[in-house]
Amino acid sequence: MLISGLVTAYTIGTYYMIFFVPLLLPIAILEGFFLFAYNYELWDGFFHNNMWFAISWGSMPLLAGYIMQTNSLTYIPLLLALVAFAVSYLEIKLSRKYKKSKQTNDMSRSKELEFRLKIISMSTILFSVTLLIFRGLQITF
Repeated sequence: MLISGLVTAYTIGTYYMIFFVPLLLPIAILEGFFLFAYNYELWDGFFHNNMWFAISWGSMPLLAGYIMQTNSLTYIPLLLALVAFAVSYLEIKLSRKYKKSKQTNDMSRSKELEFRLKIISMSTILFSVTLLIFRGLQITF
């Protein structure tokens, strides 16, 4: 089932890239690589760390979304990708500390980390809603 889902997704994606968004091809290749390298901890887990998580699950999806919408790449999405990297890096770092504190029953530390993670989540949602409002009002930067 997993293989058929991947084949279907990549077939649709390949069609879309060939006919509409060829600039998406390098990101699709990299994300396909990270799908296996990160999740299956290939190369002794070299790609299974905070930095690669922030790249593959933070920066690259943002760039992919922008490229899918515009078939272009400018400095603004690159700057936003750096922000997405930083937020993703902070989130995964805190999440791993939170998981460890939960395993050791350090309730005061886990409550503090949980609060920080909630702040990150709410900030991300509010930032996205703000950008959506700006787009609806046609306000550009």
